[in-house]
Amino acid sequence: MGEHGHAAPPEGVEPVDQLLREGSTNYLDALYALHRFRREVIDAATEVWQAEAPELALQIGAEAGPAERYCNPDGVNSECDGNWAWVTCKSWFAAPLNAFCHLGLCFEREQDGKHVACTVRFLVEAVNLARFEVLNNIFQNTNHFWMDRDSRECGFYWPVENIDHLTRANLVEQFNGMMDFVIGLPEWHNLPH
Repeated sequence: MGEHGHAAPPEGVEPVDQLLREGSTNYLDALYALHRFRREVIDAATEVWQAEAPELALQIGAEAGPAERYCNPDGVNSECDGNWAWVTCKSWFAAPLNAFCHLGLCFEREQDGKHVACTVRFLVEAVNLARFEVLNNIFQNTNHFWMDRDSRECGFYWPVENIDHLTRANLVEQFNGMMDFVIGLPEWHNLPH
C-alpha cells in the first residue's frame, strides 16, 4: 500500500482555510459516512473470505489465520496524500506462504488528478523482500497481476463492475469472483516448501 506519484489535493493557505471551514461543519457526517462505508465493504469482503479461505488454504498448503479488518490509510498518524486507499479484510498464512492475504477494494487517483479508479483486489503482503521476490516470480505472468516492489506487495485486480449501480449483493458477487479466480490459480503449487 505504497506511495503513488499522482497529484495531491491542493495545498496552501486558502485551500487549508476552506478545508477547516468545511470540515468544521461537515465532520460528523463525513466521519459517519466513511466509517459506515468501510464497515460495509469489509463486512462484505469478510463474508466471502470466511467462506472461501479454507479452500484457498488447501491450495496454499497453510491454514488461514482469523480475518481482521484493515484500512490504509487509517487515523491521523497515517501518511495520507489523498491519492490511494485500501479497505480490506486480511489473514495471515504461515509457511509456505509467510504473508498476509487481503481481499477488498483499492482506490487510486489517476494521473489526471481528478478521476479515482476503484478496483477489486486480492493482495499478498510479503514479510520481507526475499519472500516478495519469490511471489513476484511465481505470479508475474498471470492475468490481472500487479505488484509494488517498494511495499513488498503483489496480487490481482480488476475494476469494480457497474460502480454507478453498486449494491452490497453485487460487491459480494465481485469478491466471490476474485476469490474463485485466485483459488483456481495453478501457480500456488509452485510455492517452495
